[in-house]
Parts: sequence; C-alpha cells; structure tokens
Amino acid sequence: YCNARDQRGDQCEACGKQLEPHELRDSYCIICKKKPVEKETKHWFFKLSEFSSRLRDWISKNKHWPENARNFALGWISEGLEDRAITRDLDWGVPVPLDNAKGKVLYVWFDAPIGYISSTQEWAIGQKRPDLWKKYWKDKCKIVHFIGKDNIPFHAIIWPAMLMAHQGYNLPWQISSNEYLNLEGKKMSTSRGWVLWLHDFLEEFEPDLLRYYLLSINPEKHDADFSLREFQHKINNELIATYGNFVNRTLTFISRNDSIVPEIGEFDELDDEMLEFIRKSPERVGKRIERFKFLDSLKELMRTAKFGNEYFQKKEPWKKENSTTLYLCANLTRTLAILSVPFLPFTAERIWKMLNLRDSVFEQEWNSASELAIKEGHKIGKIELLFRKIDNAQIERFREKVRIKLDEKNER
Repeated sequence: YCNARDQRGDQCEACGKQLEPHELRDSYCIICKKKPVEKETKHWFFKLSEFSSRLRDWISKNKHWPENARNFALGWISEGLEDRAITRDLDWGVPVPLDNAKGKVLYVWFDAPIGYISSTQEWAIGQKRPDLWKKYWKDKCKIVHFIGKDNIPFHAIIWPAMLMAHQGYNLPWQISSNEYLNLEGKKMSTSRGWVLWLHDFLEEFEPDLLRYYLLSINPEKHDADFSLREFQHKINNELIATYGNFVNRTLTFISRNDSIVPEIGEFDELDDEMLEFIRKSPERVGKRIERFKFLDSLKELMRTAKFGNEYFQKKEPWKKENSTTLYLCANLTRTLAILSVPFLPFTAERIWKMLNLRDSVFEQEWNSASELAIKEGHKIGKIELLFRKIDNAQIERFREKVRIKLDEKNER
C-alpha cells in the first residue's frame, strides 16, 4: 500500500493500513524465509459493515476525543467498513464455541477486548461481590482506553461495534491515543534489537528522570523521538534547573534558620500573588490531567516551580531577613510535592520526608495542595540534593552498554 518493507500480514506499521496477508508485496515467511503458499480455508466474520452509520454518528458526537482517534476512525468509516474475519487457523488461542468450528480459534483482537469485561468480572468475584462488575460496564460509568495509535481501529470501531451488537454495555467514553515513540530517529523494534529495555535504563538512571522525560515528549499529537542527548538536556536544564533548584534553595535557606520555618511578616503584593498561586495550583494541574492532557499538566507543574523561583528571586531573602518568603516557599514546596505524585512519585516522597510532614504524601487529598498547611515554627527534616546532573560520560557509558547488547543480539 505504501511500499514499506518487512511488514506483517495484518497491519502496516509504517502507515497503519489494515492488511490481508495476500496484500503484502514480496511476502515471505519470517521463520523459513520462503514465499508462502495460499490455501483455502473457512472463516467466521463479524458483520462490521452494518454498523457504519451508528459508529459515524456516535464518533462524531465524541468531540472530546483526541483528533488522531476521531480523524482516524471517521476516515476508516468513510473508506467503507468491511466485514472482519474473527477466526484463525492456529493451535493456540480461545477456541470458537461452535460445534462446526473445530480447530478454529478467535482472532486475538476480537477476544482481547472482551477480556476488559471478563477481567472486571473476575475481580468482582475476588471481592466476593460478583455483581460489582456491572457498576463499571452496565451502570453510568466512563470507560477510558489508553492506547497507541495502531490500536485506534480496534478500540474506536471494532470493539464499540461489538458492544453495540450485544447491547446493554457502556461504550468507550474516551480514547486517549498516543502517536509513536521512536528511538534516536528510528522506529523501535524488539525483533531488530532497536529498543531500550526498562531494566537496563533503571540500572543507570532514577525512574523519575525517565518519567519526566517521557511525559515531556509525550507523543499526543505527533510522533516523538527518544534521544539520550535530549534526555540529558531536559533533565539538567528543565527538571534540575527549575524544579530541583526551587526545592533545594528553599530547604537550604530554611536549614540555615535551625531548620525552623520562620514567623510570618506582613504580606506585600508579591506575597499575595504567591498565596493566590498556591491556592489555584491544584485546579490548574488537575483539570489538565482530567482532560488527559498529560503534556500540558506536566508543563503546569513545572510552571509552579518556575513561579516559585521567580518569587524567590524577586524577594531576595539572601540579602535581607524576609521570613514571609521562606514561609510561603515552604508551603509551595508542599504543594509541589502533592501535585508531583502522578508524575514524580519518588521525588514527591523525598520532598515530603525532607519537609518532615506527617503521614504519606500519597495519602493527601489533591485539593489539600492549596492549603498553607506548614505553620511557622515547623521543623523540617534533613535535606539532600533532589537530583544530580547527568554528565556526558554517564550518557556515553550507557550508550556503549546498550550498543554492546544490540551487537550481541544482531550476532545471534
């Protein structure tokens, strides 16, 4: 279809086109490398074509869906939906429950979404409340699918059509679909060995650093590229320079006051702005998370740290005694810890410990981040550097480690 090489006989990874095996150009078996031989077989089909109008009307109303999901699904429908074969000739899989379908199993993307419901039923049984699954699939409940763009047709068209055919189940409310994440300019591929494994990465770098970087390049609207140099740049010049800088300078200045949060002085205009910023921070970050705008929500979190740095710089507590500055910065640090839980959980926990606050940061109500809960006279704990800069040697060491593993795989 698009002339991409080395594609599978079900979907082109390059352009997303759904394929039948006979549509492949220069096809060959990935096991023996020989050209496949076509044989006749009998299959069962799902009459997807009958749902074109209902699906189009339903998807058109879901204007809160991301553009890639809506446009892809509506484009697929406009090309004309064809009935889909839902059986395969394999010796593994879910057997087709029909007497005249011996040796047939269900196509994985027909039976897999059904597992969303059956796994909920299994969970409900484990809770000793076997009907509890209906609360999610029968009652008024918002079903959200988090997927890559290659799975849009299954979750936006085929699965909803199956639910429409059966009737009585909740249709997906939101499909949070990302574009592809490439690696150093090339598409990731486990079969070709062009991939970064999580356990290798975490042997060298802290998990929150990876979380921050992946969120900062989250491919919500277009493909993104994972680059080790960009990873280094974003950690050093964004996370450390902005977020880490604010937390570290705040706690360092308080530690010079016998680790005691000082008394409050009179508020000036800058203090009032800081107070208002703290109060509105949970809403600003939270509403973006609820809309599945994770890149924007991370930017808003970082704006919180940036605002703290700007406030700190304008107040100049190193030049003069300014107890209100440290009091408000201590509370913004607490705000930052609570709001960081979905993004940087280990970092949030470390900040909470350094602030010497009770309970766990994971037990805090989201909206409590708007409160001035740290009082004057509170004693903070032992402080430590939140993050350490990533130097060139560390990047090259990791790159060489990964390169060796790639070479080993290619040799095999």
